[in-house]
Amino acid sequence: MDPLVPALAGLVVDAFRFLESCDDDEVDPDSAVKMMEGISGELLRLPQDQRARLLQALAELAEAEQNPARREFLETFPAACGLVEELLGDSVADSRHSGPSRFGGTYSPSR
Repeated sequence: MDPLVPALAGLVVDAFRFLESCDDDEVDPDSAVKMMEGISGELLRLPQDQRARLLQALAELAEAEQNPARREFLETFPAACGLVEELLGDSVADSRHSGPSRFGGTYSPSR
């Protein structure tokens, strides 16, 4: 795999994670939601082969991640953004964030 794919995938996930976890005084909640919807929308428009490469890169990043919280976010990111059709279990959704979530544990972009 081109090394650019996992690097960009990690940056996208980290940006999404920041927007989801930041306090209201750091980033306006409406702006954060709008940006996350934009990120998810762009990822959902990827052709199937490119989406598969992204999902592979995310899985590899999660497998190699040493930080348990980031690993869990990497693992749940595809379902939370609608990239895969699997549902997040209650235990994953409840434990996914160390602080309050803007989206109650899971994020569903408008399609």
